[in-house]
Amino acid sequence: MSFVAFYSFLSYALIAAVTPGPNNILALSSVAAHGLRRSVPLLAGISAGFLAVMLLCGGAALVLARMLPGLAAWLVWPGALYILWLAWRMAAGGAGEEGGSGVTGRPLGFWSGLALQFVNVKVLLCGLTALTSFVLPHAPDGPHVLGCALVFAALGVACNLLWAGAGGLLRETFRRHGRALNLLLAGLLAASVLQMFM
Repeated sequence: MSFVAFYSFLSYALIAAVTPGPNNILALSSVAAHGLRRSVPLLAGISAGFLAVMLLCGGAALVLARMLPGLAAWLVWPGALYILWLAWRMAAGGAGEEGGSGVTGRPLGFWSGLALQFVNVKVLLCGLTALTSFVLPHAPDGPHVLGCALVFAALGVACNLLWAGAGGLLRETFRRHGRALNLLLAGLLAASVLQMFM
């Protein structure tokens, strides 16, 4: 896999991992409401589930590539459309909602964080999109695809912990500057589509 192809994948994965989504909003909300120490089980569940889903996405991408080898080139198009749709939603303000969790007593636990990953459409679609659009066309073999799935998982966990660590500070920043941040992130996300065709 060339440096340019890996950089394109890494750019997309980082933007997808750092933008507001169910995992990041839930982590921010839980830590703001209950503190970091009491939120550790939830954060561990999110991390374990994210890793499991990324490995499943890597396996699914490999199966698709082996069963239908010519499909990888065509999967770039739906991936590009999905990324542009995400960018449009973000620019329209859909990804910047506040993350009130509605939790008043105990924070959610490990199993809640783990289970969320298997119904979290953002995680599933971003994982499949990244691997089928950025990795398979350049390196359709197991080590590259699964290695990139692990890189994506590590980025997802790191960004989730970043949101958790920022707690209430990041919530206030998004409350005051959410529109500008969403437009900036949407532009970066849309620009990543160009890299898919290089």
